[in-house]
Amino acid sequence: MRRFAEVIMKTMFLTILTIFGLAAMVMASDPEELVVRKGDQKMTSRGKITVKFVEIVEDSRCPPDVNCVWAGNAKIKVTLSKGRKAAKTFELNSALNPRAIVFEGYDISLIDLTPRPGQKVKMVAMPPSATISITKHVK
Repeated sequence: MRRFAEVIMKTMFLTILTIFGLAAMVMASDPEELVVRKGDQKMTSRGKITVKFVEIVEDSRCPPDVNCVWAGNAKIKVTLSKGRKAAKTFELNSALNPRAIVFEGYDISLIDLTPRPGQKVKMVAMPPSATISITKHVK
């Protein structure tokens, strides 16, 4: 009976360990999306990567409610840093390459840029904002 209890305890321990390991893997691969206004910077919730939206390099995207032959492309310049390491500047595109880059073990990509060309915005002048996806890089 004692041997049976030991086997059950080991099995439960290994099951719990496996569950926590799988949960950690899933959390590490979940993308995090940051919405960053032009000129501002934000840090991921886990505090690993800081993203600064520097400027819009180009925006040839099709305006809303218009049928275009090509959807167009938005290109932005961002500065990325991790911890105390020196920041590096990259360009990200919405439709052309590079759509994503690998930085310090993370995949970084541009998801959206608002407002779209021709889109009516409120009278209050709001700077453009970029939605950036950050995911742990899987080799």
